[in-house]
Amino acid sequence: METLFAFDQRNYRDCQNAFRGPRNSEYYLGEYSIDTASVIEVRAERKAVGACSLIRLRSRSRLFFRRTWPHIREDATDVAVLWFVRRGRLLVSHQAGQSVAGVGDFVITRSMSPFSVECLPGDDAVHEVFHVIVPTHLLRRFFAHDVKPGFCVPARGRKFALAERILADLFEDNDEIRGPTAEALV
Repeated sequence: METLFAFDQRNYRDCQNAFRGPRNSEYYLGEYSIDTASVIEVRAERKAVGACSLIRLRSRSRLFFRRTWPHIREDATDVAVLWFVRRGRLLVSHQAGQSVAGVGDFVITRSMSPFSVECLPGDDAVHEVFHVIVPTHLLRRFFAHDVKPGFCVPARGRKFALAERILADLFEDNDEIRGPTAEALV
């Protein structure tokens, strides 16, 4: 596991240039910002599993991300982000409207469609999501049709809860599960 980024009062202004990680290779191009009216404490940790990334994002700040058509034209990275909301809420605005995901919900965003996300801390003043970043061509093996941006379902159901548990266990694993086994589980 590696720290992808950590922002606080001292370095939050660098978030736009640093949210893609030390090699500028994680996520995709977009506008990332942190609400300065709240406590600024944002941390993302990443673990690579094959072509996918598992990322835990925790924040005491409201966060905003927007991907527009100009971003897509400049950076045509084609990935889907599977979001498991653990604390707080996620507001996703997309071409078909808006999706709201709360604790226990699951939502998907796609890098090849414009969208914006607002991450809101919950009653305990913390926002936490678990991301799985998957190249879209891999995701298509499991879905008969393209998943629409903002697809949102309660993750409290057994299938999504089990998926989150397996992914979280892989994220926390100290490399005991390796290579093909880890990739198959993802």
